[in-house]
Amino acid sequence: MKKIVGIRDLIPRDKHDFGRVEQLKNQPLENLRLILSELLKWLQDGNWPISKPIEDILIDFKHELLPYIIEILESEDVAWKYFVLNGLARKLSNDLLK
Repeated sequence: MKKIVGIRDLIPRDKHDFGRVEQLKNQPLENLRLILSELLKWLQDGNWPISKPIEDILIDFKHELLPYIIEILESEDVAWKYFVLNGLARKLSNDLLK
């Protein structure tokens, strides 16, 4: 197995990459902050096996996710909007979404 040299090496490579997801769970938030947009891409299809575990990692960023969520909602990707609204956004507190 290739030695991990940086946080970008922990970005999942495919929808079954639970090994990297587990390594992400052990990272401090300041490291994960550098790859938020890449991690959000794994929410494009809520049927992907790693989608929910990634969602669980991202929820800790709370208000920091709002600009990313707005960008997703302004995109043309209807499926991504659906899965973000019905997953991640639902888990955020109502105070954050006002």
